[in-house]
Amino acid sequence: VRRNQMFHFRRRWPAELRTFGAPEFLSISLRTNLLREAVKRSADLLTALEAGEIDVLKELQDNPVAETRVRSMLQEIVRRSVASMIARQECDAPDAHPDAYLDRITSETRRIQEAQRARDWTVATGLAGDVAKRNGIAVSEVEAPAVARQVLAVMRQLNELSARVERDFDDPLHAGREMLLNHGLSPTRDALKPPTPLSEAIEKACQEAPPDVETKIRVVGKLALVHFGDIPVSSLVLEQSFDFLRMIWMLPKGWGKSHGRNRHGQPGRDLCPLDEIREADRRDAQLIARITSLDRLSVPD
Repeated sequence: VRRNQMFHFRRRWPAELRTFGAPEFLSISLRTNLLREAVKRSADLLTALEAGEIDVLKELQDNPVAETRVRSMLQEIVRRSVASMIARQECDAPDAHPDAYLDRITSETRRIQEAQRARDWTVATGLAGDVAKRNGIAVSEVEAPAVARQVLAVMRQLNELSARVERDFDDPLHAGREMLLNHGLSPTRDALKPPTPLSEAIEKACQEAPPDVETKIRVVGKLALVHFGDIPVSSLVLEQSFDFLRMIWMLPKGWGKSHGRNRHGQPGRDLCPLDEIREADRRDAQLIARITSLDRLSVPD
């Protein structure tokens, strides 16, 4: 595709990669305005892409979720569970009789064991679905064997710890010290505080920034919340940051200006940056289809 006298390589990503979060199209400048050179570079790039896609798909299938996000999810499961044990010990009256509470733990542990034997990874969704969602992990990713196996194993360990704490009234921080350390948590009360969500981090950054910088932080922060959701800051990984920067790069000119609040008293409408990008992509695709259907142009042109 020629843009402003320069040729660009444009190709639709395969459906398999798009299911893992890849954008619909790849667009790269070929850095030349010569048709012959652009054709050569496009051919070289296409060959490299087709070879690389095979390796990328294999890696994604072997490791369906970023390890950093999985570690963050497991850490949050452990943090919540140990904090719940401490809260139960310190409450005035338990919400259930000790025997009933232990029976519930035993029943859940038995269900986890049966799921592990049967390779029923859907059970992991019910145990970690809420925590996974807050860490930006989809249900389908939780049910991937490589992830679900870890979730079920951690839940069994936590149930064993919870039963021990309930029977012997051990200090959860002491009894679960090794497990906390294995998941990057120090055995202290401060380490059991809830993680900082993205919205709170943005607000704190705005409070500490000068007025001119605060405006920029709020604009970028709003886009970040749309892209990531209000997930814990600790679960953000470098690859997600690149995806976010690409989303900003793909925003169409004049984005966010059709809100309809220019006149006093007009309610206007809320705009979603992702929807604006999709609409711009749709218009681009229609335009490209019209151009490529012209009989008077050659294929390279």
